[in-house]
Amino acid sequence: MTREISDPHDIEAAREVALRMLTAMARTCDQVRAGLARRGFAEETIDGLVARLSAVGLLDDLAYAQAVVRARRDMTGSSRRAIGAELKRKGVPDDVVGQALSEYPCEDEGEVALEEARRQVFRRHGQPRERVQRQVFAALARKGYGPTVAHDAVSAVLREVDHDVARG
Repeated sequence: MTREISDPHDIEAAREVALRMLTAMARTCDQVRAGLARRGFAEETIDGLVARLSAVGLLDDLAYAQAVVRARRDMTGSSRRAIGAELKRKGVPDDVVGQALSEYPCEDEGEVALEEARRQVFRRHGQPRERVQRQVFAALARKGYGPTVAHDAVSAVLREVDHDVARG
């Protein structure tokens, strides 16, 4: 439930709302704008506040995007395409998305997909091979990997498993 504001031009009230939003979690400039607009603040008040928060470093779309790229790549194994789409949904400008994704080179995507495929195969230990193959391929596709990258990663991991089983 949002509280009614008494003056849509009250910069201090807008600042308090924005700081509460940023205390809860990092946000993009667009997310802060939308939150303040939902609460009824005037557009010129929002613009001035977002500019001020950006100038002092409390709002930084590039730093936010870079953190999301690192987290999604390292913790969830997401693809560049999925991360880029998430950032765009959150209102990060295209040029900033591109700059942030430059930290995740295309060459690394195959390795990240391979690590994610290993985690997925490990979770399905003991299940029939065809089922594991289908489920892991689908999991990689949901994380935004293209069919070739997903197929190559699943095939490589299943070859590793076969090799480990053969060695005993």
